[in-house]
Amino acid sequence: MASRRTEMLDRALRSLPEGPAAQPVREALQGAHEALRAPLRVAVAGRVSSGKSTLVNALIGGELLVTGINPVTFTVCVLRHAEVPSLTVRFSGGVGPESRPLSDLRLLTARGADGAAPGGLDHVEIYGPFPYLGTFELVDTPGFGSRYTADTAAAMRALGVTPDAVARSTAGQLRRSDAVIAVLNTAVAGQDADLLTRFRGADGTSPSLTPITAIGVLTKVELLWPGEVDDPCDDVLALGRDHARRIMADPGTRRLLHDVIPVCSKLSEGAAGLTEAEFDGLDLLSRTPEARLRARLDDRRGFATRRYDDLPLPPERRRALVARLSQYGVFLASRLVREGADTPAELCRALEAASGMEHLRRTLLSHFGERRELIKLGRIVDAARDLRTRQTPAEDPRVRARIGDALRMVTDWEHDDPAFVELRLLEQWYEKRLDIPDAAGEELERAGGERGTSVADRLGFLDSSAPPSLARLERAALERVEHWRRSSVVTSPGLRMVAPVLERRYAQLYDRVRQARILLGEELP
Repeated sequence: MASRRTEMLDRALRSLPEGPAAQPVREALQGAHEALRAPLRVAVAGRVSSGKSTLVNALIGGELLVTGINPVTFTVCVLRHAEVPSLTVRFSGGVGPESRPLSDLRLLTARGADGAAPGGLDHVEIYGPFPYLGTFELVDTPGFGSRYTADTAAAMRALGVTPDAVARSTAGQLRRSDAVIAVLNTAVAGQDADLLTRFRGADGTSPSLTPITAIGVLTKVELLWPGEVDDPCDDVLALGRDHARRIMADPGTRRLLHDVIPVCSKLSEGAAGLTEAEFDGLDLLSRTPEARLRARLDDRRGFATRRYDDLPLPPERRRALVARLSQYGVFLASRLVREGADTPAELCRALEAASGMEHLRRTLLSHFGERRELIKLGRIVDAARDLRTRQTPAEDPRVRARIGDALRMVTDWEHDDPAFVELRLLEQWYEKRLDIPDAAGEELERAGGERGTSVADRLGFLDSSAPPSLARLERAALERVEHWRRSSVVTSPGLRMVAPVLERRYAQLYDRVRQARILLGEELP
């Protein structure tokens, strides 16, 4: 399929006439050719100081980007996988790129750099052995914000940037990206409502996103610990899932985000860099009665600064542990050591498993990775359609016609490729431009892989306690094929568009299950 799309662009390029009239289209199609081969570009966006850089560090499994309690950077960072670590600085105004050692990253991005960052910096590109970024690249954006704290405003003044400039930079990165990770806090209200308005594109600064290209991540879930006075909580991830369900219950949010996934990103980031000395400190804390440790940790400032006779570590070592793992992380790590995690590596694995990051990584890979080429092609088709609309009339009508024909080769793909047709219908459904019953729209989502990409997920067995048999999956797929084949004669225009797409999708699922039964030697009816 990928080769067919590349051939489509090649044919369109070859069909263009020579001369200046076709040059803008030629450059656009050449750029599309390169974009189709490039990794998916995923922007991490949210409010200023929402934990974006911490999340990026957790995703790549390290402590690369500078983070802190207060905003520390307003520089765009693009992270890509490479065997050899390196750093490239990109400037605005046509100035050529500059290679710098990776050790300069803090100087180029961190607050308090004392003017070390070169003027005119547009963004930095960070290359390193980040295996998770094999299929897409991450863009850490400065962030949005309508009401800044005094500390944030001071950080901006120190770095010579303004709130409008930060918002424009973030919006520009969103427009250039194929997909977005929307970083949220534990309640979508106040400033988060302003953030979602920007993501929806209502203020004109950002593209209109849909669940196909946007996933929400609930960060700073560690801060939900220790719960309320009369309702203590030791499983913050479960509480985070409750918050996520409430966020997704809003119809507007559901039409914007594929899902909202809670994570303890600080816990994951810190676990990746856990040292032997820090493990030894956690081992000592694990010998403290849990109730006493909980009470001491509940007072973060006191735990980090006061000398307690009933705790085995001096304040400076406790402060370092909280800075690395958070209060919840120290409590959980001590419990895990008490329960048998007796090496740094074993504790790191246990903390990572408790952080929720692996579920997020799998979701990003399956949701964005499954549609990588289709998402990119959608942007290419939209750009080609825009070029057709804005095409400058050429003096020679034959030249104008050839340019239009070349662009039509690209825009017609959305009608010729069944997978692309399905993607466009999903977009129309999310944007409320497809007039079909809610049940049909939800089935379009499910069959299209929005709620899970396995055959069972697509056929609606999302909550089954036991995996359905292949025979049951085959019957379910065949029943839906027949249902939508009959529905193709309905009078509703929207359903007439959806029926053949769903019939084809279920036929594919039926064939897949039947082939599996043949390979397993099951008796077929």
